[in-house]
Amino acid sequence: MGRPRHGRRAGRPKRVSAIVFVGARGAGAPVAGVCTPVELSMLSSVIKYRVGWTWFGGGLTLSGAALTGWAYVLWHSAARDADPPGLMTVLFIGAALLFIGLVVAQVQVVVTTAELARAEGPAVDKAKWMVNQAAVIVRRRAWICAAAMAILAFGGGQRAFAAIGSGFPEFRDFAFVVGATITLIGLTLHASGTPDHGSAAGKVVMAGAGMGTAAAVMALTYVAATMPLWTEATTANEAARPAAVPETVGKVAWRWKPPEGVREPDVVPAGGGVVVQVPDGVVALDTTTGRERWHYRRPGARAYDVKASPDGRTVAIAFWPGEKAANQADHLVVLDAATGELRAVHPDAWGDIAYYAQDLLYGVTKWHGLFALGQDIAVTWSEDGFRVTGWDLDTSKARWQHTLPESCVEAPSVLDYPRNAMPVMLRDVVAVAAFCGQDLDDKLRRGQLGPVELQVTVLGLDPQTGSEVWRHQRTAKIDLRFVHLLPSVDAQAVAVTWRGENQPKDYGMVLAQADGRVLTDDRAGLDGWDLRTAPFTGEGSLTLPDSEKSSDYRWEPFEAGEVRTASVSVVGLAREVPHPTADLPLARAVVTTRPDPSGAGVVVLLTPWDTGDTRRIPVNFASPGDPVSLLLAPGAVVVVSGGDTMVVGLT
Repeated sequence: MGRPRHGRRAGRPKRVSAIVFVGARGAGAPVAGVCTPVELSMLSSVIKYRVGWTWFGGGLTLSGAALTGWAYVLWHSAARDADPPGLMTVLFIGAALLFIGLVVAQVQVVVTTAELARAEGPAVDKAKWMVNQAAVIVRRRAWICAAAMAILAFGGGQRAFAAIGSGFPEFRDFAFVVGATITLIGLTLHASGTPDHGSAAGKVVMAGAGMGTAAAVMALTYVAATMPLWTEATTANEAARPAAVPETVGKVAWRWKPPEGVREPDVVPAGGGVVVQVPDGVVALDTTTGRERWHYRRPGARAYDVKASPDGRTVAIAFWPGEKAANQADHLVVLDAATGELRAVHPDAWGDIAYYAQDLLYGVTKWHGLFALGQDIAVTWSEDGFRVTGWDLDTSKARWQHTLPESCVEAPSVLDYPRNAMPVMLRDVVAVAAFCGQDLDDKLRRGQLGPVELQVTVLGLDPQTGSEVWRHQRTAKIDLRFVHLLPSVDAQAVAVTWRGENQPKDYGMVLAQADGRVLTDDRAGLDGWDLRTAPFTGEGSLTLPDSEKSSDYRWEPFEAGEVRTASVSVVGLAREVPHPTADLPLARAVVTTRPDPSGAGVVVLLTPWDTGDTRRIPVNFASPGDPVSLLLAPGAVVVVSGGDTMVVGLT
């Protein structure tokens, strides 16, 4: 026999190209009839299109499922007080099980496709049928998984919207809904196409493209979450030179009301004016004009405390994100007080030691920061009572730690009200109150509610390094319920007061912040409440009337200077008021307040030193019986009422 023509091996059947469609009916069939080249080209393009998007969807599905699982772990680890809803957890587990079933079915497609490639003769038709059946199972399971992922994406979307409403959305708040949505799209594409055709290289390329697309979308989500999209803020140019503080006042120069009503606004001098706390942030005012300079607000969040450094360069605002936020951590926002520019945002800064519940406001617990604020440093005390820590405001990392002397413990750690004796930031040092003595622990356990003989110690620490600059100690019997550490108006001195044995009023001493020397000692008039209305500076103290019948105020310098007096006329005004009056010594006059007897608000009383000529300046606050604060600011004396939303400037 001769050799077969054209080199074809004898007995081997000729290959016939066929186009097989895998449809919902589960039958693969060769194309009937004769197709023109154009028709074959169109059919080939359709199949390549369906195959390409199928494997692109597969890549999306794989990456999206992995990202969704990762996002769920982030969600669960971030939620301090708001764990993921139980229904979402059940659905997530159910979707994971369904996805495992989908992966098993997809592996079966790969196995049967490999068998089809090896099949010859009559086994080819059976192999095609098995591939088709496996593909049908993949599509069905993909649609079921897509339905489950749609529910998860809906739940994740609700969480994302709640996070936006909290004022502090984070990447973890969006990662779950983005991952679930990517997986949903991938499953839809994978279920709609033809997975068993096309070259292996093409499938890998399209699957890789899908995975890359999913990663890129998640990366863009991360970038968007870190951008200031959730903040309503403005900034201002730094003022060339702040106005001088007034030596006296005579009229209401301006009134300012916040955008929304806020009861008892906190106001601190800073940035060449004052910074006013509003429900969701702060607003900075120019105190010479009463106009807004800048604001920083987090819609949806609750601002509950604002602090300013003694030099007025830095402002820190403590926020609570609200009940619906998954991450219940408080956030500390640090701003440049002169411009309003954002310096840093620290979630859960320095742990729970930095905040303390005080009273109720807006239906939630109002908290106050238990830290001393400097221009670039914050100082906290430790729960064990033996260390003071300085934290970098921009990085929130510990810059230094100072260990107290042996046999000493920080005052806040043993007091019923830690806020009364927390560290105080002054111009050059941070003042820390401590108790020292032998057998201190035993004495504190036995004497919590009565006088205990201790060494009252005040340390002046360098805020940049934590090193000790000065130390003052005094042995006394003290009642731990009545201990206060308070700064002067100008941050040039610090007062420590305590209630001793058989003492109706506090024992007090005032120390110079520069070197710790005693400026005044045993001044019974310096009781804790009056000190909190700021009647002393680094140069002297304001002695208040010693009875309801008297209205004589006395300015007494600590070391050098002239004693000044002022007889404030209170004719027709209530001498006994439900709250302590606000008092403020100026260079040429003393300013105090009384409720307006007509019910129109508050009357500010201005009396020049060494006279009895009192000028009355009515301020129409809504609630005349509430406590009033007087703040000395550049260009004005600022008046704030605890029962009104209005801030008033006197010049």
